[in-house]
Amino acid sequence: MTDKPASTTQATVTVSENDTLPAVLDRLRAAGGQSVTLDIPEHSPIFLTATEFRTLRDTAERAGIGLNLVTDDPLRLQLASMFGLADFDRPAAAADDNGHTDREMDSTPSFSGWRAARARHTAKMADADPGDDPIAVSRKRRADLYQPGMVSEPAQRDGNVGLSEDATLVSLSYLEDDDDGSARAQRIGQIVAVVVALLLVAGIAAWYYLPAVTVEANVRQGQIGTELLYSVTRPGADAPIDAAFAVEAEEVSDTVPFDISVPATGRQVTPDGTASGQVTLRNASAEAVTIPAGTELALPSGIGFVTSEEVEVPPGSADGSTIGEAQVAVTATEAGSGGNLGPGELSGKIADQPVYFANRESEMTGGSDVEVAVVAEEDLATLQTQVESDLRRAVAEDWTAQLPDGQMILAPAVEVGEPEFATEQAVGDVSETVTLSGTVDATGLQYDAANVREQARMFYEEALAGQVPEGYELMVESVDLEDPELVSESPNSVEYTMRATATVRAIFDDVAERQLSQDLAGAGSDRAESILGNVPAFESWSMSREPGWWFDRMPQSGGRITVSVADAVANPDTLQPGTPAATPAAGEDGS
Repeated sequence: MTDKPASTTQATVTVSENDTLPAVLDRLRAAGGQSVTLDIPEHSPIFLTATEFRTLRDTAERAGIGLNLVTDDPLRLQLASMFGLADFDRPAAAADDNGHTDREMDSTPSFSGWRAARARHTAKMADADPGDDPIAVSRKRRADLYQPGMVSEPAQRDGNVGLSEDATLVSLSYLEDDDDGSARAQRIGQIVAVVVALLLVAGIAAWYYLPAVTVEANVRQGQIGTELLYSVTRPGADAPIDAAFAVEAEEVSDTVPFDISVPATGRQVTPDGTASGQVTLRNASAEAVTIPAGTELALPSGIGFVTSEEVEVPPGSADGSTIGEAQVAVTATEAGSGGNLGPGELSGKIADQPVYFANRESEMTGGSDVEVAVVAEEDLATLQTQVESDLRRAVAEDWTAQLPDGQMILAPAVEVGEPEFATEQAVGDVSETVTLSGTVDATGLQYDAANVREQARMFYEEALAGQVPEGYELMVESVDLEDPELVSESPNSVEYTMRATATVRAIFDDVAERQLSQDLAGAGSDRAESILGNVPAFESWSMSREPGWWFDRMPQSGGRITVSVADAVANPDTLQPGTPAATPAAGEDGS
């Protein structure tokens, strides 16, 4: 009767003549949790030693296998019994006419489950001499069983052990013939097992630790903006109720030098370059005519040109059918753009000579003028108007320029007395500007502009933080304050608006980075791309593998995957897809 583990499946593993011990054990492990029948043919080169059966027993125990052995080899049956892998049913012996015990066995040995047999084997071993070596006992039993020409004592002692009659007497030559081959097969099997184990370990190590992947990503970014109202007030004055914050200024007074400048509007043109070109001289007489250098070619408009060299104009024919021609260079008598003429515009007759001239083939070029600005009468009148209308601004600017860095004069609050001034240019002077300089007694409000911007930054950061979309963070270092703009002014306060912008960036922290590495571990190429494409914080990404020839898969270990996020752009020029739109400034959306 066979003791089998509770299993709903039954597998059979047959050992072939080419099998090795590691290969058979691997097949047994693959059937873990099942009841397995191990069929060992007599000609198999393995399972001939106590060591192999001990290994078989240990493997079955670790794999949780209910193991049944099928073999006709008495040696293997004996070894299997030794290690608790088989149990023999022994019927009572019967004596023949000569007094010998009947050795006929049941042709089918009965095996119990390895666990039950193991328990009985353990009980037997408990009664054995502790100094007995199980392997030595096995060898002795094999030698006794197969001593030439004799029926082994164990066989006589055990009676019918389930062997066929042909297996009763076996010579020791069974071991002698196969001992060398079995040893070689065992050594080869051990070598192969070691090599396979090493390759397996190396493969697992390479699979986990050789490949590495770097993911370089750009996170989504965008800009937000807001606008706040603030005021600068006189000492003790109440700030406007609609101001986000107020700065108290200090009242000051001083005699302030100032300058007011306006552009000069007069223009003065001065000739510069001189025009020149080529003219054709034509002689209608029957004699050659010599035209000296410096001969003037005059036009009715008053523009004149002179020849640059002496030239002889050949005669025409006596019947007038042909006319003599010659070319000569000419230069305008005066500089300026007036000497520039188009083709044919310079034509006429040389005085006292039968020679005509014309520039039909070329134009006169090179004449130019220089235009400069000069002070006009109207410019002085404009300066007088500026003194009356823009004196406060001019005083505030010049007053601020005289103060320490960061200190400002509040221009709308400046009050001025009667100025003393004089212009630095006169009518007709060549000058790009007309400047009026003077001094005036003034009073105003002085404040620390750097302190105002620092206070404003705190209010703006708080206002911008309230506009950051979910999943984004405000990059505080990117907050940018624009120049203030005047909104209103009164004797006690001046109100300004200031706009602030900042960059927001999608959140991708260390926790998200580690989780992404774990999600990517072991993924195929398509799966990895899908995972990366679904990271909400990523605007774009790329992957690089090391080594480049490795399988198109992510490393099995998340520790071999590095996620590198590019540095943020403080103020992106344009909004990237998926980022929040900039918040409109107050009033831009009609609110």
